[in-house]
Amino acid sequence: MSPVNASRSGAAVQGAVWTTYGVVHFAAAIPGYLPADVRAMAWVNALRAGTGLLVSSVLHLCLLGIARRRALTPALLASCAVLAVAGSQAWGLVDRSLLVLAAPAVHYHINWDYWPRGLELDYPVMLLGWTAGWFMLHFAREARERERALASAQLEARDAQLRAIALQLNPHFLFNTLNAIRGLTVEAPEAAREMITNLAGVLRHALQSPEGGMVSLSEELEAVEQYLAIQGQRFGDSLRWRVEADAGARHQRVPRFVLQPLVENAVTHGARREGAAMEVVISARRTATQLVAEVSNPGSLRPGFTAGTGTRSARARLERLGGSLTLAERGGLVVASLAVPLDGVSG
Repeated sequence: MSPVNASRSGAAVQGAVWTTYGVVHFAAAIPGYLPADVRAMAWVNALRAGTGLLVSSVLHLCLLGIARRRALTPALLASCAVLAVAGSQAWGLVDRSLLVLAAPAVHYHINWDYWPRGLELDYPVMLLGWTAGWFMLHFAREARERERALASAQLEARDAQLRAIALQLNPHFLFNTLNAIRGLTVEAPEAAREMITNLAGVLRHALQSPEGGMVSLSEELEAVEQYLAIQGQRFGDSLRWRVEADAGARHQRVPRFVLQPLVENAVTHGARREGAAMEVVISARRTATQLVAEVSNPGSLRPGFTAGTGTRSARARLERLGGSLTLAERGGLVVASLAVPLDGVSG
């Protein structure tokens, strides 16, 4: 649901809740008043419902800010309950103050003998119930959004699978690899067998269909290293690579083929300095809330640079899962940084 639609939906629910509250409160009060006082009571209950709407709208913003930044814990629920009770007191103060000011205009007689003294339960009970309902709706909406994001990511993963297959069967890559294998079968049969094994691994990774389009970082790195091993046999000593991934990071799940286009860009567009090997470095670490991985290579981003199809696809898939992908220059290197929420953690 878009932010605009979510806002409209929330406003409609708010309106329905407080309209119902005002009508029920008014209907319950009718038996205790004379017919001449019914019109005044309608104004009084409309005022109470209106001030309740005002206070709950402010409370909604407070709860939204809390829920977005903290995990749901007993301490969080307790703090929200305290906030609701505090809001109920503000509601009662505003409602009673406006009632005193508006009473003459609507011909409502205030019986000071029955004027509430101290805590009136109607206000906190209503706002505590409203807060409980808010949490149920909020987390139900978040669950639906996660389901939609997952479904979208799965569709994108299937598209990415087809693109990945086409990419791996690209004439430049496939023909060069097959020609290299052909040359090695006579000169270095063992190296030819190793290249065939690596090519089979790359193609197997492209053809598999993991659940949800997600694989462990360890599986993704294995396919990437097989790709780099093929390119390393082709380019010889002019290409080197390093993989630096924490053990904890390797178990985290990432969208399949999310690293592949970044590594291919590094190999294809990285600067090869005369007399020195180009080094591609892949690193990954786990933070408190996300997996952070980087692919770096010597070079620079040319003016007016735009990301290719593979990079744009990887960025879109990550964003659907609450992650991100950025490209930047850093100390003579082009660095592609991606972040993925940890398993079970949303952004």
